[in-house]
Amino acid sequence: MNLQGHIAHLDGWRGLAISAVFFGHFVSKAQYWWVGTFGVALFFVLSGFLMCNILFFKSTKLPDFFARRIIRVGPTFVLFVLAITVYASTMQPVRYTPSATEVLSTLLFLRSYLPSNSGIINDDWPIGHLWSLNVEEHTYIFLAIAALCARKLNRRWMTAAILLVATTSAFYFSVYYVLHPASGNGTPAYFRSEAASLGILAAVSLSYIKRSWSHRVFDRIHPLLPVVSLAVAFVCFTDPLRWRGFHLIIAPLCLAFTINFLDRLPAAFIRLLSNERLCWIGRISFSLYIWQQPFHFAVCHYDMNAWLAVFLAVGLGLVSFYGFENPVRLWLTKAWDVRKSNTSQVGQAIIILK
Repeated sequence: MNLQGHIAHLDGWRGLAISAVFFGHFVSKAQYWWVGTFGVALFFVLSGFLMCNILFFKSTKLPDFFARRIIRVGPTFVLFVLAITVYASTMQPVRYTPSATEVLSTLLFLRSYLPSNSGIINDDWPIGHLWSLNVEEHTYIFLAIAALCARKLNRRWMTAAILLVATTSAFYFSVYYVLHPASGNGTPAYFRSEAASLGILAAVSLSYIKRSWSHRVFDRIHPLLPVVSLAVAFVCFTDPLRWRGFHLIIAPLCLAFTINFLDRLPAAFIRLLSNERLCWIGRISFSLYIWQQPFHFAVCHYDMNAWLAVFLAVGLGLVSFYGFENPVRLWLTKAWDVRKSNTSQVGQAIIILK
């Protein structure tokens, strides 16, 4: 799969993911709430697939990588945390004033761990969905370190070994937490990065191996196999298998396989994922995901009408994307590119003077 340009069906995958989140949170929150968690798993493997290309094949410089991650996530994320803190303490039907530790740990993507006696999945203020951002940011830091090591070592097999060891470790923690669920009021262990990163790491590992060693086995993948693995992953989230932890152990591996062979799907599936409306939903998915949580919270705790909540969540998401996220991202990206260009010119001038 050529990742140099824009790929419509990957936007469609994002659109499918956020649609699953909205379905689980609003349309059928009582019986099929787990569809929302399935949507988050779709986001995870896509992140891993893309990060592999950015860090290990395009060899993006780490300052540039982190700057663009901050530009992509930071402004909307900070705005949400500050806004929801004010909302919870002043306007929420049941007031809750977060401590300074809670706010700071949330802003630093540490809320899944700190404070240890109060988990991020709680009934106090609507920040529970931020656990997934914590997992992604922690995993990106690890992958950046792994990429730096890979560039120094310059050995494909050693890079593959690092990624496979990391994936195996995440698999181990997932199994361990399923068999030994933690007690107490902290964040459930399987929502923590050491376990929940399994889908991201598995997608990175398979992508790296697939692109580093061309093998006829990869060329012979039947077009329906990615569809089957997607279906198996979905079934792993249903009640009988979810109770056994299959959604934490098996589903991420299946989805990692699917995302890596997405381009092998039958043409009808590619056209479906490339649908213009679905792709548009995918492009605005971050704002939709961030701002839907207060309305999901209101539906669950304050009996807000679910369809009204969907309407308000989508409306606020659109305002966020077009009025804040996208323009701020474009402005910051342009400023960063100008800064890089100026720094490069200064560096070249110094070399010439020497």
